[in-house]
Amino acid sequence: MITNDILVSIVVPVYNEEADIAVTIDALLAIGYSRREIIVVDDGSTDNTLEIISRYESREVTVIHQQKNQGRCRARNLGIQASTGDIVVILNADVMLPPDFLDRIITHYRSGADYVLIESHAVNTHRLFPRFLDAQSHYNYQSDDLIEWTEGYSCRRQAALDVGLFPDGYPIPLCSGEDVVFGKLIARDYRKVVDRSIVVTHVIPETFNDYWNQQQERG
Repeated sequence: MITNDILVSIVVPVYNEEADIAVTIDALLAIGYSRREIIVVDDGSTDNTLEIISRYESREVTVIHQQKNQGRCRARNLGIQASTGDIVVILNADVMLPPDFLDRIITHYRSGADYVLIESHAVNTHRLFPRFLDAQSHYNYQSDDLIEWTEGYSCRRQAALDVGLFPDGYPIPLCSGEDVVFGKLIARDYRKVVDRSIVVTHVIPETFNDYWNQQQERG
């Protein structure tokens, strides 16, 4: 029987995510695994995001607020550095974890995994653009050998620190691809497990313009 003795840190960077973040945090709080900490890093939001996440501070959620927007890489790195868990789960603000998510990935870490990749499905594929991106993602990553990053990504915290965290400090902040860079750095020296039976859901912007604006904001 699995015991809850491994601390897991869940890091969520947010920037102007008022439409999604409450649903994401509610799903995190519904997770049954007790040895977990939730760290939400606000990257200088200009909408109501900070107000929304601040309501959760009395419910086991740590909020880190940056006055100035510095990009998703910096926010992720701050969250990882502030975390105290043996394992870190790195989420976008529109990803919802199932209640048994931590129990299931912990099984792999007990067996020696250093990072765990899982399956994800968009919840709004009734719209054309999300359906296209979701299908493209599944087509591109049919082979486990080609995958080094997924929604619901997790790794050993020390591994993330050892590779220098996410790429940061560029004159122009990255708005896409930094997760793959990070994933490939981890892959050089650490053991991967892919478990497609673990599925998380997420929301894809429903138009190209909304998608592009989201990437720019998260960057």
